[in-house]
Amino acid sequence: MTNKEDEIVEQIEKWDKEAAETILRKNAVERFKRYSGELSTFMSSGFKVVTGSTQEEMLRQLLQIIKHADGLWNDTTLLFRRKRYATACFLSIVCIEECAKINFGEFQFYFSSVYSKTSSANLRRRSLLSSHVRKHFLAACAGALVNSRMDSILGPKQVASFISDCETGKLEKLRQSCLYADINQGGRTVFLPMEQISREQALFYTCLAGELLMQVAGIDYSILEGLRDRVDKFEKENGVDAGISGV
Repeated sequence: MTNKEDEIVEQIEKWDKEAAETILRKNAVERFKRYSGELSTFMSSGFKVVTGSTQEEMLRQLLQIIKHADGLWNDTTLLFRRKRYATACFLSIVCIEECAKINFGEFQFYFSSVYSKTSSANLRRRSLLSSHVRKHFLAACAGALVNSRMDSILGPKQVASFISDCETGKLEKLRQSCLYADINQGGRTVFLPMEQISREQALFYTCLAGELLMQVAGIDYSILEGLRDRVDKFEKENGVDAGISGV
């Protein structure tokens, strides 16, 4: 082989090694099994994210939820630019939760398309998505387990830590600290959200929420295209590259 061909083979081997290391770091196989089980439970439970009686109505409802999440992410960036980092971080986590809802809604829509089954508006049983921790984990599995763009922008170790935080409930604790003041057990120290959440944390979760939303919003290319432009612009203006320190 020529030197050029040797370089190409070497690069491919490097990519393969990095991909394998990322899969192991994220425990992707086991987590995907759990995620698949959650999807199966969702479909058999009778709960519906979208309740349209026709495919067209289901799609319309799903697009409304996507546009709502898009609006949440846009509000997050406005808060970040105003240096309201704790509130921006909170809203970015809410956007992540909506990504789980969108993912389930899309799964429901495609399932009904394949099997020619539509939803009944009366089948609104107790939501499987009422748990924040569950939504965090499902969103992470839907958009972060396999996402080379997210890994390259935010850093594979940081993304793996995010997935772990979703699974263990640590992200839910961060969510609470973004919004609520607290007093320590001694009763003398007040912990304020603005003092607990750093700019780096808010930046990480704002970018991550945008990346997750892009991953699940692909059912409508016009929304996805506009969102991608805004995510790229936000990340560029804040100097986001491989990994964000201080998260």
